[in-house]
Amino acid sequence: MNVHVVSFDLWGTLITHGDRRAEAAWRVAEFSRVLAEFGHRFTPDEVLRVVTEVREQTSTDQRRDGVQISARDQIAIMAARLGVSDPALIDVLVVPHTHAVLRACPALMPHATEALTAVRASRRTLVLTSNTLATPGKVTRQLLDHLGIGSMFERFFFSSDLGFTKPRPEVFTAIAEAAAVAPERIVHIGNEWRSDVAAPMAAGCHAVWFNPYREPERAEAPSIARLAEVEDALAALEVQGVPA
Repeated sequence: MNVHVVSFDLWGTLITHGDRRAEAAWRVAEFSRVLAEFGHRFTPDEVLRVVTEVREQTSTDQRRDGVQISARDQIAIMAARLGVSDPALIDVLVVPHTHAVLRACPALMPHATEALTAVRASRRTLVLTSNTLATPGKVTRQLLDHLGIGSMFERFFFSSDLGFTKPRPEVFTAIAEAAAVAPERIVHIGNEWRSDVAAPMAAGCHAVWFNPYREPERAEAPSIARLAEVEDALAALEVQGVPA
């Protein structure tokens, strides 16, 4: 089997989540400020409770059912729970909601740049496949550019653009169609078993499980504990000649 396309997951695979408490604190502070400017005063705890509830619910829906909810719709749900329905207010809140992740200062995982460089040097097509929730593809690409890896990818497959999310196999079917290659020529690398291993395999692709915490290995797919092992894992798949 020759690997033509290598797809990487983003969060927890190539980059860390950063300081989530700093992200949450900034989002709540900005939401409270904007709400007050529009004449709606809530305590920080009230705003935090609603934001947390909605983010947890939308994340669950995404991971369980592959449902993509736009950032604006997320804010509309939050506002409704606070008893607010002003479209102009919701529009203003889109910016702090989608950019709060930058306050978390996500960082590259160890060996991420080296792994991406090796894939590019092998002349395989390198793509990024990532679910988005509060942070749409446009903002994510700004973050990738800041981290110095944005230009390394030939294509981006963000759920905010696709309209559906991992773990739906259609995400990986979209990659095959865009690259005009058979699914068995695609290998996806990611840290979540259901979304990054089971889903691509269900679409006929191959997968490598990024398992930095060294959970028990599974027979269905190879695993690596460090991104420095990516090239060896790809070479092993090619030698095995695993049929689709």
